[in-house]
Amino acid sequence: SSAFGEESLFAPGMHAKFESVSPNPTPASDLCVAAYAVPASGVDSDVGGVALGGLRNLGLTCFLNSVVQLLLRLPRARLFLNRHAKVCAAGEGRCVVCSLRGTISSIGQKSKPLLAQHRNLVGPQFMQHQHDASEFVEALLDAMNTQELEAFRFVDWPGVSSGDRLGRGTEVDTIFAFLEEVRLECDVCGNPRRIFERSTVLKLPLPPDETLQWSVTDLMLMLSAREPKGDVFKECPSEVCCGRRVDHKTQRRVSTCPYVLLVQVRRTRADGTLARFPLLVEDQLSLPGCGTLVLWGAVYHRGASSASGHYTCTCIGPDGSFLYFDDHLGPTRLGTGI
Repeated sequence: SSAFGEESLFAPGMHAKFESVSPNPTPASDLCVAAYAVPASGVDSDVGGVALGGLRNLGLTCFLNSVVQLLLRLPRARLFLNRHAKVCAAGEGRCVVCSLRGTISSIGQKSKPLLAQHRNLVGPQFMQHQHDASEFVEALLDAMNTQELEAFRFVDWPGVSSGDRLGRGTEVDTIFAFLEEVRLECDVCGNPRRIFERSTVLKLPLPPDETLQWSVTDLMLMLSAREPKGDVFKECPSEVCCGRRVDHKTQRRVSTCPYVLLVQVRRTRADGTLARFPLLVEDQLSLPGCGTLVLWGAVYHRGASSASGHYTCTCIGPDGSFLYFDDHLGPTRLGTGI
């Protein structure tokens, strides 16, 4: 594709130039976390099932219900929740991870979902009003990561930049975190640099033409395209530039693949209005150097803005078909595609 063509900073001929600057960090999926070592086999065994039912809406909590339904139906996530419960001293209502696990008992019941009652553990802003589901899932994973870090259940993760979490990885990272490699080449002296940034949600750009149909792969290639000349001014540490802010060629790509890749399709324009365009969600997604991923589920939104309207979701059921969940309502079978 053009994003990775001959002019790309990720073209085959450019690898030696950039990889000589710094080594590749360890993928998050290869991190071995004390007390949470993923077994070599039987990863999805003994995780327990989840009832095929809805979750009670406590008033503007459809965004939470949709995210929780999706996460709790991921076998690897449930494996982590079960192992966490065996070593956590905080318990439900005080620990965000335990509260997520405790929500399983509310599926298909009239009881109040535990995480919905204690969503302040994710952030106080989520106790009121409707919220963007993608904003919530990112904050939820961040809160779960913090819970593990504060309990010293982490290992060193050298070479990775993630704010105040520089060089530390948890089992939340082994499931959801991926690395984006950012390559920079100074336009003045040609000095090459690369940075590895940790993320848990891949945020895709808005397409340039909303009247056309776009696929998730199309938007991923847009994300990986080189930044336009003149748009990226950064300090260059070379002896020639001596720290001056100069223009750089810049390009990024997903360099490691997590067990679960969460993708946000951006819908909000610069003026705050929502963009609606035809989107093809592929059953399988191939990333250069990362292999093939299979679609597990999706969160839907209807409304005038991401912080209003209504959220629902779909995810793969026990028989391999997609099930549609809308708050307390029982699931509707959609078939083998969405």
